[in-house]
Amino acid sequence: DPGRVAELVAERRAGTGAPRLAAILATDLYGHPADADALRAIAHGAGAAYIEDAAESLGAAYRGRAAGSVGDLAVLSFNGNKVITAGGGGAVATDDADAAQRVRHLSAQARSHPVEYHHDQVGFNYRLPSLNAALALAQLERLDELVEARRSHRAAYAERLPELEIMGAEPWAESSHWLTCALLPEPRSRDEIRGVVDRCGAAGVEVRPFFAPVHELAPYADAPRGPLPATEDLYARGLNLPSSADLRSEDIDRVCETLRAAL
Repeated sequence: DPGRVAELVAERRAGTGAPRLAAILATDLYGHPADADALRAIAHGAGAAYIEDAAESLGAAYRGRAAGSVGDLAVLSFNGNKVITAGGGGAVATDDADAAQRVRHLSAQARSHPVEYHHDQVGFNYRLPSLNAALALAQLERLDELVEARRSHRAAYAERLPELEIMGAEPWAESSHWLTCALLPEPRSRDEIRGVVDRCGAAGVEVRPFFAPVHELAPYADAPRGPLPATEDLYARGLNLPSSADLRSEDIDRVCETLRAAL
């Protein structure tokens, strides 16, 4: 919600002693782009960068522009479960030449000399090996095909499960539908959600709950937080359905029958 983000940024800037806002990082969750124009305007108005977490949205589009191309920087993932894979690793995308050079420098251990082992900063060994990069380039040639398959699967689930809300896309977005997301009509307890997942698993169908809200995770138990009713409602109603690009129509039929029985 860009409006709520704007309120939080304004509250932060009005506070005394608050650290400078460095960036707003928005996650394109489950393949659906965030409202980048609004969020970027808020970030730039506060003198901050807008970073797009496009790890799940490669192949999606925001107002006709490719996801991963609308932030000051964007992060991509080539993990094994993403739309395209290199077996692991990822990439940073930017049209800022200085930022690109800084990323290259830091990812190559911040060596200041091509031969001598001198480092002018604390760097990282984050370079993608050549074989993995070649795999990513080969997968990139199939991006449209893989995204179209996921969109087709999402439409099939929506047709076969009319009793559930199968999440779609806002009018200004084209989701990659990295994962097909189903929303139950009413919130369920964690034990009830686990029961559905377990019953599906026992029948050989892998269904998963939505990602746990960050503010409910142990490492952030003491972090500042505000009310997050939408996040908590989605977590209590959401299930991720099998979404591989290789699914067949009969596979989707089986998933739907199994899920309906488990519910």
